[in-house]
Amino acid sequence: MIPVQFRLVAALAGALSITTSHKPNPEIRYSVSVDPTNPSSINVEMEIGGAPRSVRLAMAVHPEYNDRFWRYIRELRVDGGGRPAALAADGDHIWRLITHSGSARVSYRIQLPPENSANRPVWHTGIRSDGGSINTVDTFLYLPDFPHAQLDIWLHVPGTVLWAVRASRVFPDGAQMVKPGEKAQTFDPFWMARTEASTLLDSPILYGNALRVWHFDIDGVPHTIAYWPLPNATSFDTAQFVDAIEKVAREAVAVFGKPPYQHYEFLLEDGAWGALEHKNSVTIGMPSRDLARDSRAYLPEPTNSSTPGT
Repeated sequence: MIPVQFRLVAALAGALSITTSHKPNPEIRYSVSVDPTNPSSINVEMEIGGAPRSVRLAMAVHPEYNDRFWRYIRELRVDGGGRPAALAADGDHIWRLITHSGSARVSYRIQLPPENSANRPVWHTGIRSDGGSINTVDTFLYLPDFPHAQLDIWLHVPGTVLWAVRASRVFPDGAQMVKPGEKAQTFDPFWMARTEASTLLDSPILYGNALRVWHFDIDGVPHTIAYWPLPNATSFDTAQFVDAIEKVAREAVAVFGKPPYQHYEFLLEDGAWGALEHKNSVTIGMPSRDLARDSRAYLPEPTNSSTPGT
């Protein structure tokens, strides 16, 4: 006769193995678009698959500030592909999503609040007809209970894209994006990236046709400088400006012996103030009028504890 304790252990082990093998592993496909002729909002779609029937949806709160950007979400909708699906508030920045067999399409629009485009905090999303700076924390809803879910992001914006998430330009045949409340429209091309939530939410996006971009390597590690000027930007010595940034980066890396990252982006903006550091990038407001007086105006000398962007 098999002892009762052994049967209980065997039953528990079996139950755990079943639970583990059937643990949901959601995948999310984001489609994000900005209409350059109407630069006041961002349209987002989330196609969710492989999720539990009931799952939390949230907008992240940055640990250094809380702009409560969920207040600017408009036209939040859920579609179960013709099957029942529901979305209900579960807190000030959290919703409870009831999917159909783990699948749902969530769509919404971020209506940007009025702000002076020539004098804003650099971590605020800002969009103009010539480009934009997108704070991903204030843009992407995500599944907080599945931080390692696979995320595919299809980004449709004009011009060059600077993004610490490794993205590539793709030209899908007949790709469609459905803006909330509108019929499907075909856009071509897209920028496509694959990552997980922690990286996405810590990687702001700078894009546009007016960006000035420079590159340099340190020990084979690529560094990129991108400057987004105002339409009426003051001219300054860009060669001296880029050289100063590269020197600061090299001096900082020398402290560690090698770069503690695989790539790094300096996302610099005219008409903005302040700075916010990220794992593989830094956003800094650098008004061109100040750089015209001193190209090193926002580049303090590195110290023994410095890394690029500190």
